[in-house]
Amino acid sequence: MFGISQSRCTFHFPSGIFLLIWYRKLRTLRLANCSSLTDKAFPSVVLDDRPSLLQAEDEKPLPHRPITWLEVLPPLLLPHRAENLRVLDLTACNVTDNTIDGIVSHASRIQTFILTACTQLTDAAMESIARLGDNLDVLILAHVSNITDRGLVRLARECSNLRCIDVACESPSLSH
Repeated sequence: MFGISQSRCTFHFPSGIFLLIWYRKLRTLRLANCSSLTDKAFPSVVLDDRPSLLQAEDEKPLPHRPITWLEVLPPLLLPHRAENLRVLDLTACNVTDNTIDGIVSHASRIQTFILTACTQLTDAAMESIARLGDNLDVLILAHVSNITDRGLVRLARECSNLRCIDVACESPSLSH
């Protein structure tokens, strides 16, 4: 298996899917527009990334909300690395900085990383991506508005073989 391409997918049990997908010989993984994919579907470097349930003493207590099955899934910890993965397309997936950190930790040789419309990403994701170093040569961040110049400069310094970086964003003031 050298590549998997899935577009507009709806996975009902994401971590089970990724136990199969993070195959050691996988070279290309395209999951564009799979908006149901979240951090739980990707490898984790953190033992427990669930938010703390503590709240300040002066806050009104929140009403009880049942815990969903997705919230109780443990982080996906893989015993192997996806060292052959070269192309990863997560266009419009519901991923965060933690997702990117886990991916880079498990697939450190990504050459083309497509993160178009991954709107939750910040400069913390850029720090993780910078760990790809000389391996990264194409990074697409179109419509990711929380990335700053500081994050991009750090990335450019660490990734000396970077040939293309797309940070196009539609500005509300420019659209008529």
